[in-house]
Amino acid sequence: MRLRGDDGDVCNGTLQQKNSTENSSWVSVPYRNGSYIKAEADDTCSKLNCGKSSSVTQCNGSEICLTCTDRVKVELEFSCYGNVYVRLNDTVHTVCSDGMTKEAQERMGEVVCQQLNCGEILSVSWGSELQDVLLRQVDCSGQEDSLWECLARYGPGQPCQSTARVSCAGWRRLLLTDPDNACAGKVYARDQSGLMAVSRDGWGTDKGEELCKYLKCGQFSNYTEEDPPKEERNRIYNCSGTPKSILDCRVDNKTAQFQHLNIRCDGNPEVNLLGNCTGEVRINQKERMCGISHNTDRVLRELCHHLNCRRLITSWFNKAKVEAQYFSCTGHENRLWQCSSWKDSCDSVISVACANSVEFNFTGKCGGELQVRYRGNWEPVCLNSIEDAHVICRNQNCGKATSYKNLDSREEVQTSFECKDEETDPKSCVKYESCQKRKAIIYCEKHAPVENTGLTVGLMVGLLFLLVVTVVIWQRKRFLAILRLKPSGGDKDIELNSKEMQDLNENIKDDYEDVDPVMNPMEDESESQDDVSYKTELEVLDDYDDAMPAQAVVSETGVSETREGAVMLVGPDV
Repeated sequence: MRLRGDDGDVCNGTLQQKNSTENSSWVSVPYRNGSYIKAEADDTCSKLNCGKSSSVTQCNGSEICLTCTDRVKVELEFSCYGNVYVRLNDTVHTVCSDGMTKEAQERMGEVVCQQLNCGEILSVSWGSELQDVLLRQVDCSGQEDSLWECLARYGPGQPCQSTARVSCAGWRRLLLTDPDNACAGKVYARDQSGLMAVSRDGWGTDKGEELCKYLKCGQFSNYTEEDPPKEERNRIYNCSGTPKSILDCRVDNKTAQFQHLNIRCDGNPEVNLLGNCTGEVRINQKERMCGISHNTDRVLRELCHHLNCRRLITSWFNKAKVEAQYFSCTGHENRLWQCSSWKDSCDSVISVACANSVEFNFTGKCGGELQVRYRGNWEPVCLNSIEDAHVICRNQNCGKATSYKNLDSREEVQTSFECKDEETDPKSCVKYESCQKRKAIIYCEKHAPVENTGLTVGLMVGLLFLLVVTVVIWQRKRFLAILRLKPSGGDKDIELNSKEMQDLNENIKDDYEDVDPVMNPMEDESESQDDVSYKTELEVLDDYDDAMPAQAVVSETGVSETREGAVMLVGPDV
């Protein structure tokens, strides 16, 4: 059983039924002379989830027209695409897609597209309008005539992460394509048959405000008249008269002259990159662009040009659990904000790299492995000709290239360098394309091989060690010599003349190298003075460099002292 009305209300209209046999068609239930009583009407409304019966009348001859207490309409956010809405008693609710498989969403989308006469389903996706969720875990067989007939859980007030979105073949969009302003310019309509111009006829302030709101471009400012005022097209979108909305205007498939609609809204969102010509896409400095966006290659290419960053090299996804903007483009837009968009939770965001972000580097001075950086990290690159190597060497102020080769790499090389005839800047020659596992090695005319500093450092450390050891040994000998020069308390002084002192000093210099570093100075006292010739040693201490010797007075024990008390010599008795 179903109710079929003209306004899309599934709880109001002509009562129809269909046999259970396959391929049977819907037929109207006859009125039968008032035999359809209120109890039967209440039962029918209850089975259709439409409350109770409100009225039962005979209509269209012998048919039953039944009105239930609830009023239910299924709608899409825009003409044949967008969020799925259920309008229950003039309150708009969304449909939660949590827990639904991809197949279940597609079956639901087929029913919605068919119910709204929008053709076949094109795609399903997720939306973010989570307020007033009415249905969840919808399960359609694909044979239902209305979403309201599908099995579902009735769940208002319960939490939901995402809502259902559907695109049907009969979808229609209004868009701007001006490359200089996302919210101003000529207006076009897009449907499954292609792009068409929108005629100026029928557009007043109300429709202008509706269009600016639809474009998410703020408030309506004005219409701009251009010369020449007339164009000629064979397919025109005409909103003259009183259409239900700006997406329900008629299409004139005949050649005619018309004035192209040109509008200006006061909004103009800024779209930038987080870094210098590279990084995450940001809308108004804070909104991020979700990675699950549709047909965005053209607008990302235009974004690089608009930011004076030259051409697009590549875009990639970064994992991030955030709220972000989803974009769905037709391929005719020139600015990102001209695409259809909505905000929702997202698992990855889009980053973009433009040519002006490219940096080059060699691992050595004017030679070695060629590296590029445009995605935040240095990475290898491959090239295919000596001419391209010349370009790199000149760019690095290293003269011309003397040689190049591609060596095997452990990791996949994802960047190539190849200059076309029209490309004059090396940054424009960088391409995001796989080189398998081959990385470029280039040597230029000014290449300076890196010296083997390891050997030099090792020799210097060894020489320094030897010097330290020599100084330590010398200091030890010096200390031992001082100990031997210490006088005995009971010795008598004797006197030496200047010639004898000179001879003794020369002997000290000759004997200095022969000092035994482990000799015990007490052994000299045990030797007989008659059998052993005293060996004399003198260490002129730094502390006594400035002391001028006075007349030497030598004790009988062999210790000579100056009048100022400085120890000078040790020798035998005269």
